[in-house]
Amino acid sequence: MIKWVIVIINKKITILGLLFICIILTGCGNDKEKELSTKEQISKTYEYYSNIKCSDIDNVIDLNFGGFVTKNKAYELNIEQVYSNEQNCKEVPIENLDDDIIMGSGQSKAYTRKNSYGIGKGMQKITNNNREYALFSTLGNNVLYHNSNATNGYYIVSVDNNIKMIKTTVNEEEISIKNIIDVDTDFSSDEQVISISEYFIKTNKAFYKIKKYKENKEECEKYADISCKYGFKINKDKTLTNNYNNILFAGFYIIDKDHNVYKYK
Repeated sequence: MIKWVIVIINKKITILGLLFICIILTGCGNDKEKELSTKEQISKTYEYYSNIKCSDIDNVIDLNFGGFVTKNKAYELNIEQVYSNEQNCKEVPIENLDDDIIMGSGQSKAYTRKNSYGIGKGMQKITNNNREYALFSTLGNNVLYHNSNATNGYYIVSVDNNIKMIKTTVNEEEISIKNIIDVDTDFSSDEQVISISEYFIKTNKAFYKIKKYKENKEECEKYADISCKYGFKINKDKTLTNNYNNILFAGFYIIDKDHNVYKYK
């Protein structure tokens, strides 16, 4: 009798031990809980906005308030309403595309390394508004930057995988580079920059937040005749990095693989 009691107790201990291990290893196959935990993690740092229907956004390269681009297509994007195709995105036809699209600027333009395209009745090539190409022609072909990342004449760019701050003067016809300043990062030796958005740098290993600050904050906010001088800090974003494989795009909007949209805040 005592032996049977011992056997039963041992079995219960074994079952409880297995259950404990299963819980520790997160899941016993509960994929739904894993998906929710990813959404919950991101929502703790960034404001959850909505879930969108847009199958083609899985291939997004660059995104802005009113649109996004893939390698060779451009789309209008409406986070709040669907189009007549019952999706939150709508393809905009491209005419005379001569190169792969490398970035977009909302619903107004898309850029290749050779030309810019304006969205009207389709994507029409623009020949008289390529001022941003001073950055390409001056710094070389291995340059990444985001068109909307020009604030007060400052751009954050990646040149041969090195992050730099470029001070420019901008007019209607061209961008002139005044100076180029190296920006410190904690990239690992084998880390490669993939893309740059308004607020983030994505590498092959992590997401980094771009934070602009005033170097002479006290003086420029106190005195009317002293202009503010800006600098940039690049810090790893732990939330997005922990969910790296579930993030389609990170900028003003952050979009995960389930097409949940979060706002930068």
